[in-house]
Amino acid sequence: MIEATTTGSSIHLRAQSNCALCPFTGKRKVGAEHPATAKLMLVGEAPGETEEQLGKPFSGASGRLLNWVISQVGLFRPALWITNVIYCRPPQNDISTIDGSDAIDACAPGFRAELEAAYDAGVRTILALGAVATKAFGITGAIHDVRGSVYTYTTYSGKKFNVIPTYHPAAIMRQHWKRSGGGTADAAVLWQADFRKAKAISEDGYAPYEERFNLQPTVADVTAFVEKAISSNALVAVDTETTGLSYDYARIVVIGLAVSPEDALSVPILTDHGRPYWKPEEWITVSAALNKLFQTCDQVYQNCFFDVPILRKNGFEVPFEKILYDTLLVHHTLSPETKHDLATITSLYGKTPFWKSEFRDRETTILDMDQMVMRRYNLRDCVVLHQVLPAMLDDLRTLKLEELWRTEVHPLIPVVLEMTETGVGFSPSRMATYRNTLTAHLAALKTELLTDMSLPDTFNLDSDDHIRWFLYGIEPTSFKHLPELATKKPGTKIYAELSGLKKVHDEGGPRYILPSWTPPKTDTGKPAVDKEGLLAYRIQLNNRLSTIKSPEEQSAIRRLLDWMTKLTEYNRIGKLLSTYTKYKPDLDGRIRPRWIIHGTVSGRLACRDPNLMNLPKPKDDPTDPASPVRSFFVAAPGNVFVSCDYINLEAQLLAFETEDPILCAVFEQGLNLHDLNTRSMFKIEPDNPRWKSARKAAKVFFFGGISYGGGDQTIYQKVYLEAPELNLTFADFKRAKDSWMRDHPAYVAWKNRIITTVMRDRELRTEFGRLRQFLGNAADIGKEALDFMIQSAGASLVNRASARIYARLRQEGLSAKFVLQIHDQLVLECPESEAESVKAIVVEEMERPFLYHGKPRRIPVEATIGPDFGAV
Repeated sequence: MIEATTTGSSIHLRAQSNCALCPFTGKRKVGAEHPATAKLMLVGEAPGETEEQLGKPFSGASGRLLNWVISQVGLFRPALWITNVIYCRPPQNDISTIDGSDAIDACAPGFRAELEAAYDAGVRTILALGAVATKAFGITGAIHDVRGSVYTYTTYSGKKFNVIPTYHPAAIMRQHWKRSGGGTADAAVLWQADFRKAKAISEDGYAPYEERFNLQPTVADVTAFVEKAISSNALVAVDTETTGLSYDYARIVVIGLAVSPEDALSVPILTDHGRPYWKPEEWITVSAALNKLFQTCDQVYQNCFFDVPILRKNGFEVPFEKILYDTLLVHHTLSPETKHDLATITSLYGKTPFWKSEFRDRETTILDMDQMVMRRYNLRDCVVLHQVLPAMLDDLRTLKLEELWRTEVHPLIPVVLEMTETGVGFSPSRMATYRNTLTAHLAALKTELLTDMSLPDTFNLDSDDHIRWFLYGIEPTSFKHLPELATKKPGTKIYAELSGLKKVHDEGGPRYILPSWTPPKTDTGKPAVDKEGLLAYRIQLNNRLSTIKSPEEQSAIRRLLDWMTKLTEYNRIGKLLSTYTKYKPDLDGRIRPRWIIHGTVSGRLACRDPNLMNLPKPKDDPTDPASPVRSFFVAAPGNVFVSCDYINLEAQLLAFETEDPILCAVFEQGLNLHDLNTRSMFKIEPDNPRWKSARKAAKVFFFGGISYGGGDQTIYQKVYLEAPELNLTFADFKRAKDSWMRDHPAYVAWKNRIITTVMRDRELRTEFGRLRQFLGNAADIGKEALDFMIQSAGASLVNRASARIYARLRQEGLSAKFVLQIHDQLVLECPESEAESVKAIVVEEMERPFLYHGKPRRIPVEATIGPDFGAV
């Protein structure tokens, strides 16, 4: 049995420290804990209060968490050398003070002596726990950057250690996952990975990769590299560095190519200050060689959705089918909740120490920085793809995610690249007309709002401070300047501003104050007047209205409620104006957002810059101000959009998942889901005057509270916002919800089962094989789990159908291209002559039967053809 000790031997080593110069001299020293022989050393920063009392490092709360992670990764604490940078406890455990810095310097000779002794005992690998320990080994950079990297530390006598920085257990406890629940587990997962890496290196050794990089190639170098890659059927890692992110204006500075974890070639296109690297006749040969490589060899990227469109835009022929892997997407398949940047992936699976700061922290443009540094950075981006990929593929097999990658994630790459490259046509004139209409509508609403309450024209409806003053009687801090008005000269700008402010003070105050009510607060502690804050206030006003008998107070409340309804519309129009009238198409008139496969944990696509996922859905009322937005997006002359949208996808999947008899009957018998839910919740029939409003409320409840697992208070507010005329109290809502739950015991049983499982395991796998580890706060993961099971299943159906459609279109020689995916709706653009053929293919593939819990299922779609997105 290994016995760990904290004998005088370690204290004796620290006798070489300059204790006389230490501000903590005279305090009890807490020596190292170590066996006679050891392979792995853990270094913290300093003892805490419990450590000082017991004389043993990591024996308090941090020690308990440390013991847990040690056991989780299969280590044995008595076999480890455990110490701190300093042996004495700083006051209040704060080593970041000047005294703490002096103590580190004073203890350094003894710390170095202990490292020598540890080496003699067999230690070759060190885990540096936290920033202080990391810095003690000469490693610079933020701990979240350098953690997981392997650095070499050499003592004065030439003894070498592999040092791996990671988080201190106190940091994990403060900000992240606790064994008892609460906090998030994102950093804790990386923390465990760092311990596993340290264990493996301490047992198996570590051989860093060489960097066999060609940074200044000749034409012969490029052609030789390409021919060798082709002849050996190499998997080529590709990365570009560009002058920017713009699809129209970005120029490629360098293309990096790697065929192994060590061997890479830089192909510069531009060099210092933007000068061409190649002579024109050389570039003809080099570009031909690169195109031959791209068309022949399989490739791996980290985020091909940036590199490939840029390469193709600049004339390189990169076939989508040659993209064999994307490490970002592989990692998202493995661990959808963790970060997928290349540095994080490399810290988990690779060997190259953190290198991203070389480029990230530069103070010049890419063309003005040291080109050798830039090219070396670029090639590191390439070689690490070869370092990380084999282990990631092993993890795909271990976690039974190979089929998900093969049947859903990888086949989606060409679909998303096609949408990224193609973009969608856009009509600036339609947007301009819409903007003018909204602007006029907003001005009219502003006039009504000011007139209805006799507010001064200097009252700012867009000012949270002014709204707080009017609704809650809370004075803006700007009012403190009003006494200065008497000292200002009439006719000056400051006099006009203060005069306007005085009008707000005198004429813009509250018309009614709700008794005994405290508004909800913003993150900064101010009373909330955002959408949720105003909704909460409206609910409270209605509650008050239902209980009082004073005609005067009733009139005041009704007047205020009417005004707030207009304010809600004013805010809505302002939001539409700011969100949907600022699109900027590319030079060819098309809009190209970033479609992101890894943007959600469920597997659904995300869309950014701009986000076309949030385009308002068509309303039953064509006069609704949001209705025209989708019509901005138009097909090219001679083309049309073919759109297919799953009908009630999430609701049907919920029925399949829960096997709830009522929900299943709805879709098997063609019943109306929302009619049934309205009857279940409110016990009324369609001839009831409240039916229409109740149906709207039931619809919001089902999608928000059942399909997406939202909390009661949140869903109640959404129900109230959608159907304020019902005047539902929270108690009314709870009764309606409980009534629905009583009618659906199968759903309740499923819900309870999912929540129990995820709280126990923090892990779920969908029917289509997607695995998610829930790393969020324990208080949230129950509702996240309910949402995930349905949303991810929906994502799988849409994604797999997209991949099949893409393949079918090419097999049949059709020219249709994907341009949009809006949740469950696929939109393709094609010549009008192809429209019916394309529609038939899309419908067939989207409605293809699938097995769900062993039963064949099919979900119908609604298909339309039209010249713009608003028409489909």
